[in-house]
Amino acid sequence: MTIGKKIFYTFFGFIVFVGIILNLIIFICLKVKSLPSQYTTVVLRNQAFIDCFVCFLTFLFVVLPEQIITKNLFFDLFFCHIWNGQAIYWWMVLAGVFNLIFTAFDRYWAIITPLSYGNNLKKKVKLSYLIIYLVSGIITIPAMFQTSLKNHTCESTYAFEGDAVTAFYKGFSIVWFLSIYGIPATIMIYLYSRIVFNIRRNVNAKRKFTFKTITKAAIIITIVFLVTIAYDAIYYMLGYFKVISYEFGTPIQLLGVFLTSFNSCINPVVLFIIVRNIRIRCYKLLGIIFRNNFTIVESSGSF
Repeated sequence: MTIGKKIFYTFFGFIVFVGIILNLIIFICLKVKSLPSQYTTVVLRNQAFIDCFVCFLTFLFVVLPEQIITKNLFFDLFFCHIWNGQAIYWWMVLAGVFNLIFTAFDRYWAIITPLSYGNNLKKKVKLSYLIIYLVSGIITIPAMFQTSLKNHTCESTYAFEGDAVTAFYKGFSIVWFLSIYGIPATIMIYLYSRIVFNIRRNVNAKRKFTFKTITKAAIIITIVFLVTIAYDAIYYMLGYFKVISYEFGTPIQLLGVFLTSFNSCINPVVLFIIVRNIRIRCYKLLGIIFRNNFTIVESSGSF
């Protein structure tokens, strides 16, 4: 490993380690004390859990060998398809993207349809978890077979051969781009545009918007998502159309992992800085008392 690569990996590892800690703090804060809105608490806590897991997996990418080879066929196949091929990592990333979509819906329901916001809460939560984890997992299944074990080495080639396989993965690269970026970006931009349009049209809503800090945080998190996820989503699709070379574990591919993981590190920072109730919960968790003795204000206008 070159000196430059060591420096990059060290910096990379430090950033995601901090991300693990920050997301864990946010998760514990929301677990110990819920926000006034139960569904908002669910999606934000789930986002912190997913982001923490993404950062943890990225940290393992940094500290573990580039390839895990045990000389045991079963374990080598497992590590090649699940670990070296980054399938579990991208499953969690996609789950986090889906969770951002439900966060956008939560903000839309809270501001556009406040009277029916609390209806069918249990069904909303169950449907959210089903789509976030199960649907994202199903979409990610083909990603497990983008690497193959040959001569005790995990290579960035398809596990199966043939023109049909090549054609399938070209189609899959489009589906993946739409799933992780195209469709989520369109939905979130539409929902937040409706929210902003509603606020500008409604004077009362505009006055209340200054207190809707979670909505502000959600919009910023969405903007960060649009910037950081775009690189790998586009790079992956272009790679499978042979426009450029896409190989797992190469510096240019790991840059996409870094940007994606950086998104997971930024999310808790945004929530901490912008959302006062979450910030106060974190200070209390860390045993820090403000000089003016802030108390948690449970106000629906803050959400």
